[in-house]
Order: sequence, then C-alpha cells, then structure tokens
Amino acid sequence: MNATFAQYRAFAPSKLMRAVIGAAVMLLCLSGSTPVFAQTIPLPNQINLRDSQDSYDLGPSLFLLQDTEQGLSYDQVVARYRSGERADMIDGSVVNLGSKPRAHWMIVPLSNDSWTEEWMLSFGGNLSGRLGQMGKIFVYDDISRARFIDTVNLTNNPYMAEGAMMGAALPLRLPRGKQALLVMYVMPEAGLPVLIAPKLVTANAYMKSINNPFSSSRLLVAGFMIMIGFFFGTVMFRRMWSSCIFMLYYALLMVLFQMQNDMAFTKFPFASELTGILFGLTVIAGIVSAGLFLDIRRFYRVQNKAMMGFVIGILLAALGAAFVVSDNLWAKPAMMMLPSFLGLIFISLLGLAQAQSGKYAAYQFSIAWFFVVVGFFITLLSTTGILTPSPVLVGAFWLSLLPQAILLISATVTRGILAERDEELEQEHMESEVESIALLKQSRDASENARLLRVIEHERQVMNELREREIKQSEDMRSARDLADEANRAKSAFLAVISHEIRTPMSGIMGMVRLLLDTKLSKEQHDYAQTIQDSGDAMLSLLNDILDFEKIESGKMDLEHIDFDLPRLVQGVVTLMSGHADAKGITLKMDMDPALPRFIVGDPVRLRQVMLNLVGNSIKFTEHGGVTILVKRDQSGEQRQGIVRIRLAVQDTGVGISREAQKNLFNPFAQADSSVSRRFGGTGLGLAISQRLIEAMGGRIAIDSTEGRGSTFYFTLMVEEGSADNAETVRGMTAAALAQKPDKVMRILVVEDNEISQKLMREFVQRLGHDITLAGSGEAALEHVNKGTFDMVLMDVELPGISGMGATKAIRALADKTKASLPVVAMTGNVRDEDVHNCYAANMNGHLAKPIDPQKLKEAIQKVIDNRLDNPVVVEESDGEYRQPQETEIKMSVDTLAAASALGLESGPGQKQDSRKDVAPIRELLLDPSTFQLDEDDLDMDSFAEAITRHEKSGTPDTEAGSVFDSRMLNGLRDGMNPDAVNKLIEEMFEKTDQIVTDLTAAVSANEIQIMGARAHELKGMAGNFGLVEVSKLAEKAERAAKEHTTEDLDMIVEALPQACKRAHNAMTLWQKGEWLD
Repeated sequence: MNATFAQYRAFAPSKLMRAVIGAAVMLLCLSGSTPVFAQTIPLPNQINLRDSQDSYDLGPSLFLLQDTEQGLSYDQVVARYRSGERADMIDGSVVNLGSKPRAHWMIVPLSNDSWTEEWMLSFGGNLSGRLGQMGKIFVYDDISRARFIDTVNLTNNPYMAEGAMMGAALPLRLPRGKQALLVMYVMPEAGLPVLIAPKLVTANAYMKSINNPFSSSRLLVAGFMIMIGFFFGTVMFRRMWSSCIFMLYYALLMVLFQMQNDMAFTKFPFASELTGILFGLTVIAGIVSAGLFLDIRRFYRVQNKAMMGFVIGILLAALGAAFVVSDNLWAKPAMMMLPSFLGLIFISLLGLAQAQSGKYAAYQFSIAWFFVVVGFFITLLSTTGILTPSPVLVGAFWLSLLPQAILLISATVTRGILAERDEELEQEHMESEVESIALLKQSRDASENARLLRVIEHERQVMNELREREIKQSEDMRSARDLADEANRAKSAFLAVISHEIRTPMSGIMGMVRLLLDTKLSKEQHDYAQTIQDSGDAMLSLLNDILDFEKIESGKMDLEHIDFDLPRLVQGVVTLMSGHADAKGITLKMDMDPALPRFIVGDPVRLRQVMLNLVGNSIKFTEHGGVTILVKRDQSGEQRQGIVRIRLAVQDTGVGISREAQKNLFNPFAQADSSVSRRFGGTGLGLAISQRLIEAMGGRIAIDSTEGRGSTFYFTLMVEEGSADNAETVRGMTAAALAQKPDKVMRILVVEDNEISQKLMREFVQRLGHDITLAGSGEAALEHVNKGTFDMVLMDVELPGISGMGATKAIRALADKTKASLPVVAMTGNVRDEDVHNCYAANMNGHLAKPIDPQKLKEAIQKVIDNRLDNPVVVEESDGEYRQPQETEIKMSVDTLAAASALGLESGPGQKQDSRKDVAPIRELLLDPSTFQLDEDDLDMDSFAEAITRHEKSGTPDTEAGSVFDSRMLNGLRDGMNPDAVNKLIEEMFEKTDQIVTDLTAAVSANEIQIMGARAHELKGMAGNFGLVEVSKLAEKAERAAKEHTTEDLDMIVEALPQACKRAHNAMTLWQKGEWLD
C-alpha cells in the first residue's frame, strides 16, 4: 500500500506542472482532467455530532481513495482504512471527482453525541460548490451494518432496506450515543467535471433550508422568472421581438440550473451530455439574441457568417461529444465547453464592435456578456484544479448572471428610449414633408378650381338632362323587374298546385301498390306491380325535383354517392318509357358498351331523372323512327385507376331544333318555339333541371341537332368504379338483417339525459344483441367509464352539466390508455356539416343523427367491431406526441364528380345514404302544397296571384298527415317488443312531451333563452325517436331560434307546439289501433 501510494505521489504533478496543465485547459476548456490534490494524512479526524450545531462539512474529514482500475472491493477499502494506510485528504469543503467515469471511495468517522437521530447527507447545490451529477452511489455504515442507498449492488446486507435520494440529499438514521463509519462509493457521470460539497445536516435544518423562500437557489430562479417577465413585457408593450430570444435564453438557463441543482444523482445515461447540449443551446440563444438586439442585418455579411459558424460549430461539437467521443477521452469535456466558451467571447466582442459603429446600448450589452465570460472562466479554473474549488468559485458562472441581468435591463431600456426618440424625430420629419406637400397641393388646387368652376357650370345642364333620363330608365327597369317577379311567382304557384293535385291520388296509388306487393303474387303479377311502384317513385321524384328548382338554381343540390347497377338503371328507363314509345309506334332501345363496368358510384336517382327527361323529350318530339340510349366508355379522359369516364347520349329521329332555338333551349320555362308548346305541351323545366343536375355531377350537357332530321343530347361524367357487394347490400337491407346476431356482443354505455330516449335506446341495443348500460349525464358517464369496462360509448351531445363533447375530452384525458381509447359515437339532432365537424374535432369517432335509425345504429356498432371508425381515436403516444385526427369528408360539393381525386366518400356495406330524406329543406313556399287551395278549372293567372297572396297572409299552414307522424320508427320497435311495453313507453313519452312544452311556455314568458334552447333540443331528439315529425321539426326551429335569440319566432313556434302535440297524439292513437295508413 505504501509503495503504491509513493508511486502515486511520484507521478503527481508539481505546482509548476499544474500551472502548465491549467494553461492548456484554459485554451481547450478541459473541464475535468485532474482530481483534487491535497495533503495526505494517515486517518481523518472523527466528527462529533452535537446539539449545538446543525451542519457539518465532511470534506476536511474525508478519507478519499480513487479506484482508477475499478479493482478495489468494499472489504479492501475498509481494511485499508482500518489498517491506517495513507490516502488523499481534502483541504476544503468541495471534492473534485473529475470528468471520467472513475470510482471514488470516501470514508468518514462519526460519533452522534446529540439527541437527533434523523440526519441528511447533502451533496450540495450549484451555489454551494456542487457541479455535475453522480452516476452510481453507495452509502453504508460499517459499524451498524446499515445500508442507506445502493445503486451498485456492492453488498447484500439485509439489515436496512435501500433508501432513496431526496433531491440532492440522502436521509440517514444515526442512533444516539453511537459511532458510525460512513463508507461512500461514488461514480461520477462521464462528460463534464463533477464536484460535490458533502455536508451532514439535521433533517429539520435541511427541510427549513429547502423551504426557505429566500434561499440563494430560489432567489436565482426568481431572478430568471423576473427576466422572462421583463422581456415578455417588452414584447407585449413595446413590440421588441428580439426579447423573445432573451426569454428563451433565460428559460434555458432556468431549466439547466434546476436540473443541475435538484438532481445530484441520476440513472439517465446521457445526463452529463444533455447538460452540455442544453448549455450549447443557451449560448446559441445568446448569439441569436445578440444578432437581433444589435440589429445585425443581411448586409453585415462577415458578422452573419461568423454567427452562423458559431451556431453550427457549438451544435455539432455538443452532439459529437454526446454521441461520438468516448467517455474516457479528454476531448469529450473539451468539445462540450470550448465552443460554448468561445461563443460567449464572440458575443461580447460583437457587442463591442457594434458599439464602435454607434449602435444603441451596445457597450452595456458587451459588458453584460463580458461578466458572463469572466464567471464561466473562473468556474472552469476551479473545476480543473488550477484554483482550489470553493462554493464561490464553482458557482461564479451563476453569480455572473446577476450583473449581466442588470446590464441587459439597462441596455434594453436605453435602446427602447433611443429608438422611441428616433421614431419621434422621424415622425416630425414626415409630418413636415406632408405639410409642405399639402401647401404645394393647395396652391395648385386653387388655380385648378377656378378652371373647374367654369367646366362644372357648363356640365350642370348636361347632368340634369342625364338625371332625368336615368330616372326614367330606373322606373322602366323597376316595372320590368316587378313583371318578371310576378311571372315567376305565377309559375311557382302553377307548379305547386299541379304537384299537389297529382301527389294526392298518387299517395293512394303508391300505398295500394305497397300493400299489393306484400301479398302472394305470381312472378308476372309481381313484375307488373313492381313496375307500377318504380313508375310511381319516378313520378314523385320528378315532382319533388321540379319543386326543388329554386334550390338547384342556388347551387345547393345535394348528391348521393352510392354504388348502383348502371345497366339495370338504363334498362329501367327503357322499361318505364317503352309504353310511351309503343303508343306512338316508334322504337326505344339502348346500346351499352361492354367495356363499361357494371357497377359505378354516384347518384342513381338524379341520373335516372336526367335520362327520363331526355328520353321523354325525344319520344315526345319523334313521330317516326325511334329513340336510342347510347352509353359508351371514353378512355381518353381516364387518368387514375378506378376512375371511369362515361358518355351518355339520347339520340332520336324527331323534328330537330334550329340553331336559333338551341340558344334558349336550357333556359327555365323555355321551349324551342311557341308552336312546340301548343303542340306537345310541357313546362319547359325538364332540360333546365337536367342541365343543372349534370353540372352538379361535374359534367356538361350539350345538343347536336339538325332541324327536320332529329337531335342528340349527350353528356360525359367522371365516375368511380363501384362494388357489387355494396350495391346488393343497399338493396337487400331488411328487418331480418337487423335480427341477425352480431359478430361480437358489445358492452355499450349509452349517455342520454331523456328518460324516454333511454328506454328506446335500451330496446334498440338489446334487440341488436348487445349489453347496455345507461347514464343520464356526462358526470355519470365518466363515473361509469372509470369504474366499468366498455367497448364503446353512444354519447348525446347536448347534456346537462358536462356536455357530450366535454365528457369525450375528459375520457381522452384518462391515465388508463385503454379507457382513453374507448370509441365514442355522437348522437345528436344537429346534422349540419359544421356540427358533425365539431363532434370530430372533440375526438368523437362517429355520428348518428336523431331520430336514431336502427339500421344506422347497427352499422355504427359494426364499424367499431371492425375497427372502421369514421374519425380515428386520438390518444397520447408513448413519446408524448399526438396523432392528428383525419379530416372526414362530410358533404359532397358541386365540383366533386368533376375532380376524380375528390371521390373519397366511403359507402361501406349496409351504408345507404338516402338524400331524399336527409338533404337540406326546400323553401317552404314550394314544399307545402296545402298552401294553394285551387281546383284545376281555376288555373289562371288571377288564381295564381290569389294563391300567393293567401300564402303570404296565412299563419301556420295545415299539416298533412305524412308530416305529422312517421310510423317506420315504431313499426320496427313494435316488432321486437311486447305491445304493452310499447304502449307504456308511448304513454311516458307523451307525459314527458307535455312537461317539456309546459317548461318551454314558462321559459318564453320568463325570457330564459338558455333553458328554451336546452328543452327544445331535448324535445327534438325524443320526438324524432318516436317518429313525431312535426313536433321534432318545431322543436328544431325553437332550438335554432333560441341560439339566434329571435324571440319573435320563438313565441309563434311555442304557441304552435300544443296543437302539434295533439295531432301527434291522435295519429299515434290511430297507429296503436292499427288504423294508421302511411
């Protein structure tokens, strides 16, 4: 042992050698090359713990042994200590462990002569001499055999369980009146120099020190926050954007200080490297802030290149030292510190150079960074051993930040004052120039005005004549516009009256046909009845589309996007129109291109409407020959896989159309000429509607005609290839499909505040074969999710207390990632695009429109089973990042079919989109046929004007039976429930309805808008679930009026609700007796 120690002393550097080494370190910024050299004595003095003293520095009493080769065991170290062998001793309170991962053994003898048993072994903070972090630590009492902490597994002694670090200190229990021999094994974290200031402090004194709000570390952190707040104020009130980088600079300093001050021990393998990277980023922030503060603009090429070079050099050096250079090389701490140190010097010199050129506050800025350079340099000297480490020298860098902060504040204030003064001078200069220009302009205008007065006097007479002409022209235009509006109202009245008179007998025909199809028929009879039904559907669709003309004119036509059989559609048109062709003795045939796909995606009803219009016109104007429907594939315009360009044409051998007549052919209420109208009849709307529908599909309709030889109407569409499975599924959805057992029994949480809707949802879900749990509020839903296990949630959006969207966000924030990933499907009567988008933005994963359709409900559940959510679940990933939800296409625009890339609306199995029911409502004047009460014999202009006037003066229109009650919802419910249960459910529903109507009336009287909106929303969903169409629509209007604060509309709507409820009750009574006819 003595020989080894003598050899070590032989190689220990002398004072002169240490000075040479220190100079090299100063140039290369080596921050951890030399351990502490101190006087060696045989054994340290024992520390006697007494009640009169709260803390004891362990440095002077430490027995320090550096295990360079990692070959010493615990027993060997203790044996050397007990045998009296000599080791390194510490002169001061700070112990330098170097920058390489070498083990250090430290032994200190203690005698607890106090009444205190609870002590803290503190390793110090950044302002008390500690620097860096320990990678491994072991503390053991060799006398009591107590192990306080062991991250190295040096001993398996079971006397005391392993403890834990409390920040930068370790709790110790030292029995009163006993001696202790603390044995410490410390392995510094490689990279930066590691210095510790071990101290033994009573637990009470330590807790008081860390809780002291005026401790040095807390004051320094408060200083960082004050500086961040100061520069934030300059950004907010003075628009000094360079202060944003100063805020980042002090934020990085605060993070660096907290990380170094609060963690003496770390298990993170790159803690030291992270410190070097953070310090490099701090210096980079200082360089960028210097460029902004000193206004180093683009034309300062040398300075900009130097700044960029330092930024890149510091960043590459820090990353290289962290991930490339070995821990045992001196280059690692040099690469971490040297570029950053040079960067600090560069900032100070840059400020000095700019001060020579007259930049504002540059001297103060330069001196501020000079203090930091000096403080950092002193810290480097103390860590390398050139200066004996002490708390002041080791913390010199942090202490230098105080004068820097004062000078930066002064420089910022000075710069702001001088800049404001320059702005004022510039403003005065600009005002002076503006005043000179104004005087010059005034003198020039004076001479010009004299000339203009003469011109104005001459032109005044001309203006009077023009004014008289303009008044006369405006009056003529007003008269013409009034005549045109009156003509349009007459045409609209004509369409409404004709539609009503036709739809009334058609309702009976269609009802009887449906009943007939439910009876036993032969195949031939069934085909006849099916043809009648298809023809009736086509006629009703055409009538409705004619009434939709104003909607088409406004460009708001909604299109379906479903799979359908194109040859079957064309053949259906031929079948429907063959009777008309046969009656005129002409042929009607179709010519299908075999290269066309059988199934395509689009709107079959609108396409059939266009083809019926074109074929009907061709048959009407053809006396000899025939009509041919041509459907071809145009491969010249196909550019993407799965996109087909089809060309449809209707060719006839009729009378033809002249060039002049073709110009107005597609105008509404226009025909080729008056003789055509007298001979063939018609409203002149068919081609106008067809043109707008084709344009909405992304195509363009055109005509090729020669008078006397026939016409060809044609158009081209870009469509997506469809699926036979989807098309068959759409046609084949029956009640039997609803009764099929699901692939998996789901545990479903239904959140609905309305009791009647709860019962209805229970029946729907149980009939589908799933387990259901009900919750009446968002709070109850969160409690169920926390306590139970579910596969999905059906969430009402409008809930008392926490809304459906708020509850969904709370679920996504749960710590349990499985529960946080629970699929949530919204249930709401708000079906506008923005409403659906808001649901998806709240991280809901699907949308069900109220009233709930059992088939739609089944599809939504199946999507969860198949993991085909409309909007994916967004949860926090393990790396802290969030996935962004996919943007879901909600509504197809007019130009969708024209752009093949936009055909992305999925129509999965069983997903039928019925635009006839879900599209935006048509204008009330055109929709309500009961508005016009005229006979066919009275169809003249006076009758039309009378009908329009009566509509404008009438109140709430009489409601047709079909708009009062839709029995389809309850028919499906009755098939799967006991009749008594259904009747009880209906009775409770009407009791709840009467209560809500009473609450609405009271809320209107008290002008409580919020209560009105909430109760109207509840009534809308509940009434819709039971098919009470009129009540649901009135509630929807009341909810919208409450949101828009239109109290006048609310009064009328609420007054109409009792009568609507009465009509609904009467209709429901008929349905219960089996006397209701749809």
